[in-house]
Amino acid sequence: MPYSDDYGTARIASPPNGDDKFRSTTGAIQLFKPRNLRAKKSKSLYIIEGPIKAVAAAAQGLDVRGIGGCWNWQRHRRPIPGLRKLRVGDRSVIPVFDADITENNSVLLAYLLLGDWLLKQGARVKHLRIPSAKGRHTGIDDFLASKGLGAFKKLTRHDWDSEELERLRTSVMQTTEGGLAARFVMSYADDVRYDPKEDEWFCWNGKLWVPQARGRPADAVEAMKAEVRRIVTEANAVPNAERRKRMLVWGAKCDNNGTVKGAMALASTDMRIRLNRAKLDSDPHLLGTANGVLDLRTRQIVESNRDDYVTRRVVVPYDPDAKCPTWKRFLADVLCTAETVTRGKKRTTRYRTHWGLVNFIRRFAGYLLYGGNPDRLIFFLYGEGRNGKSVFIETLLELMGDYGIAAKSELLMQNGALRDSESAQPFMLRLRDTRYITASEVKEGMALDPSTVKTLTGGDVMTCRGLRSLPVQFTVLGKVVVRCNNRVVIDGGDQALWDRVVEIPFNRRIADAEQDKSLRQKLRAELPGILAWAVRGYADYADEGALKLPAIVRKQVADYRYAMDSLSQWMDECVQLDTAAKTLSSDVRSSYERWCERQAMERQSVIVPVSRLELNKKLEASGFVRKESHSQTKWFGLRLKVAE
Repeated sequence: MPYSDDYGTARIASPPNGDDKFRSTTGAIQLFKPRNLRAKKSKSLYIIEGPIKAVAAAAQGLDVRGIGGCWNWQRHRRPIPGLRKLRVGDRSVIPVFDADITENNSVLLAYLLLGDWLLKQGARVKHLRIPSAKGRHTGIDDFLASKGLGAFKKLTRHDWDSEELERLRTSVMQTTEGGLAARFVMSYADDVRYDPKEDEWFCWNGKLWVPQARGRPADAVEAMKAEVRRIVTEANAVPNAERRKRMLVWGAKCDNNGTVKGAMALASTDMRIRLNRAKLDSDPHLLGTANGVLDLRTRQIVESNRDDYVTRRVVVPYDPDAKCPTWKRFLADVLCTAETVTRGKKRTTRYRTHWGLVNFIRRFAGYLLYGGNPDRLIFFLYGEGRNGKSVFIETLLELMGDYGIAAKSELLMQNGALRDSESAQPFMLRLRDTRYITASEVKEGMALDPSTVKTLTGGDVMTCRGLRSLPVQFTVLGKVVVRCNNRVVIDGGDQALWDRVVEIPFNRRIADAEQDKSLRQKLRAELPGILAWAVRGYADYADEGALKLPAIVRKQVADYRYAMDSLSQWMDECVQLDTAAKTLSSDVRSSYERWCERQAMERQSVIVPVSRLELNKKLEASGFVRKESHSQTKWFGLRLKVAE
């Protein structure tokens, strides 16, 4: 289409039935001026709804400007720059909208408000109505094509205070809720969003989109009430007494809770404020903070942008120069190795800071800031009580603000909370868009549910629903961090599960005399410094491309897995290699099952024997051969150390 590069490329999209048409241009909302056409400056300037229609009018020699749609003459409750810069001189200015202004109150209201604004700028505004020629969406292009320029010039141009226009104003104000809803959307289309699937409103506060309580969207309702007050203010400024009276009556009708509620319901159907929830917090590198949105890639606060749809934030502002000396001393104190020292009859434990673990913890904290779990990990902070892990977990939970959530450890365990989508799971729904999920202290003997962990860490789409709501689908982005005095029971043979497990040791045992009762308060004061420290940790993580585990953590995971691997332990204790031995397969199985029973009683935990198939695979992999001998299945080369 003949638009300059300043305006982008025009596009046309028409549904198959051809009943409707949508014609606009790419790029920002702006006033379009067709170029290189035969339009000449004249005594009349037409402001046309739709840039393609403006091209058609300009091709007939009319002096025109185009707007992208009926409401696109304004942005953020202000007329767009092109309109504000428009110099009309002594010319008439004639807004030309489609023929449906008499049928659609939202379009009519946009038309009237545009004309009223032009009148305030000193323009001589005229009203011209396009007759329907091709249905309710007849535009100036349709009329010119079917009737010609001569017929268009014969159409009546009414003064802006004519009886014809007053009748249109009256029709808007008679539909109290509809007119209020249309005004509300015109004023706040940039600052409110509505999710119809979950019946939730969001309001822009200048930095973030703030979710409103379901059923009680306080900020959105207050905005609607502000629009009611604006009607009254505008009415008092109208010089025409009769029109002023009608507007004041309209404002009075709007000023009640029932009308506001009805207008909210009508406004929620407007596509300009409808929200696709998948847009919310969808950029994993953006982190909301108390002083703006932080881009983790650049470590810079970026200009707040509605289109980023950031709804959450940490509790403190981002200051790259903030310090956290108490936090660093705390980590150096609790992230250590333990060494037993014997002097005479006295045995003491000596602790040494493990700096490789300290550096890893900073990368781990930075990884928590990121909106996803690309490494598909679950973290267990393990150690006996009074070792600092609760202070560590809860300090980061406080820092993370809206991004963090505390869960019960039962969520992850067998027979836990993850059920089918037919059951209401309001808590599971709260995990959506969080980045840090802490699980409470694990009780002794609790067994991890592999399918739940793989769903929560694997980037899989899960389905659940809240109370009295339809099921929704989402992917859990948060990293799950579990505190453990007792190790969670994990199937030792599930390789896919063990690939996700990270166990971080907290070896320090803090004596009563060493405890700092004011530590949490000191750390709370250092939260801005802890955020800056974690952001630098994310940069280290990004440079490495993955959360690489230090040797001490890899050894910790290997020891954990061995402790959970009942087969390996049983073989170490009960099986020996003897090339001359032949042992009944049933005796081998019985030995293994009885060993599991004894260990479960001794440890007071759950040890579930693996299947016969897994047992056979393990023994074969270890070099033993299973064969039939005298109608019995025996293991050749295997001898049981303990007579069963």
